Amino acid sequence: MVRLNYITSNLGRRASFPTVLSLLATSRSFCCAEMFLAGGSYKVETPNIDRDINVTLDMAAIRESKDLSEMKTIYTNGGHVKLSLQSLSINAANDFEGDPMYSFYKHAYLHIGLKEGENPGEFDGSPIEQFADTLVNDLMELDKENISHEAILVNNVWMAVVYYLNTASRTCKY
Repeated sequence: MVRLNYITSNLGRRASFPTVLSLLATSRSFCCAEMFLAGGSYKVETPNIDRDINVTLDMAAIRESKDLSEMKTIYTNGGHVKLSLQSLSINAANDFEGDPMYSFYKHAYLHIGLKEGENPGEFDGSPIEQFADTLVNDLMELDKENISHEAILVNNVWMAVVYYLNTASRTCKY
């Protein structure tokens, strides 16, 4: 618990971030362990807590870094975990296909791009499906404190959380 408190204090007001990341446990981009309950009747995919903590460490490292090159390397390749935060947006078209919130965001960015004279299907010269990655990279170039960190949380991580909440909601039976 000491390690978790240290991590969350380094993230500032993001005290529940590891909990939020645990919701990503079933992502096609994230790995998880399987276990069976009730004599094998139910398969449960459990979150990889070490992986979640390591992703949190990557977020903390991006937030604390003053070196743009280091921030980009952590975002693109991962620092403490093999999974990169960038993969949440690069794989979005496949991972979040059919999700209403992803579709809403994608079309909102498409509208912004068209208004700015972009080619149809693009946002800032990149495929519209990768709007989150494009935005994060653009904001990193602005070099304003924590702006890219916030963009990663809102556009990459939160989009994944919303997708899995929607997926869980659709699978509930009344």
